[in-house]
Amino acid sequence: MKKVLLVMVASLVMGGIGFAKKNIFAAPPIVVKKVEKKVVSSNPLQRYALEAYKVTGIVVVEGGWKKAIVITPDKKTFFIGVGDYLGNRGERVIDIRNDALILKREGKIIVFPIKEKKL
Repeated sequence: MKKVLLVMVASLVMGGIGFAKKNIFAAPPIVVKKVEKKVVSSNPLQRYALEAYKVTGIVVVEGGWKKAIVITPDKKTFFIGVGDYLGNRGERVIDIRNDALILKREGKIIVFPIKEKKL
């Protein structure tokens, strides 16, 4: 009697009478991967990943406008300001501080520190 009761309870727990078999006709599970958006551009400021650039300083122009000095991986120097793009994933400069660039990518804020040269 105990054996029959145990088998009945086990079959209910396992999903019915007997063991459940895998449905070989069922569709495979769908795996969704988030693909990072990369901008393909001939602009040297949008050609490489953000981490490849170096921000070496800040210049304050007349009227209080700030420009950041950026060096690309191929050793070219550019001055960029608020509203400019930097990086191949659509990062845009939203603020220039004395110690960092503040960028925005897909609604996320990125702080890109200035790399100081030590003498």
